[in-house]
Amino acid sequence: MWALLGPGMYTGAVFGVIAELAFVRMRSRAAVAVLCFLPLAAQPVRPEFEVASVRPSTPGNRIGFSGGPGTSDPTLLRCTSCSLQMLIERAFELKMYQINGPDWLRTLRFDITAKIPEGATRPQALLMLQDLLNRRFKVTATRSRKEMSVYELSVIKDTHKLTEWVDPPDGRQPVSGISDASDGGVIRRMAGWPMETVIAWLEITVERPIIDQTGLKGRYDLSIHYSPNPNDTNPGSDLIEALRTQLVVDHIERAPSEN
Repeated sequence: MWALLGPGMYTGAVFGVIAELAFVRMRSRAAVAVLCFLPLAAQPVRPEFEVASVRPSTPGNRIGFSGGPGTSDPTLLRCTSCSLQMLIERAFELKMYQINGPDWLRTLRFDITAKIPEGATRPQALLMLQDLLNRRFKVTATRSRKEMSVYELSVIKDTHKLTEWVDPPDGRQPVSGISDASDGGVIRRMAGWPMETVIAWLEITVERPIIDQTGLKGRYDLSIHYSPNPNDTNPGSDLIEALRTQLVVDHIERAPSEN
């Protein structure tokens, strides 16, 4: 069985975004030290893209991020229908719950194509993306530490309902994704995922840190049927309830504990 518990606390870095159109100040219950970042233009010269195109994305475009150092196309970065939230996460290597900012960080979407100088490293490419965010979107930021609730995922009595992934004999790659269910909910398929990838998806979905205490090291074939927004007309299980019932979770809190 699994246990996903909510009473723990997380004290970690939180990235506050100050954009050209809005300023959001988040108050933490804990007294914390804050490190302020000056606008990038005022800092020492950073690596920059040779050329970059930034355009509003056409509604309905598929979200995608490709290219850059370490990929098969190391000198060309492409981002399709990417939100500013996604760009900030990538540029500063943050997770969603570590970013505080206006709601439109997640809704405004852009298509970006950027030429990376030959021989640039991944850290240099990230600095180039930070530079682009400052130049094109006037993004500045502060870093602080904040207490927040966390979940802990663990296995109870060495039992669980996960099926270990077996590579198909024909060599086909596992297919993962989200599909609509007949009851108005969705089915999330995770084919061949290691636990670290499952945890990363759960963190994005619940917007909280999750500590992996399962000890599971394999790859798994997992499907979860849940309702992203359960209500009177769509009373399906939310993700927390789905984890409890479909994966035989021994205990789970519907809401994280108070800060």
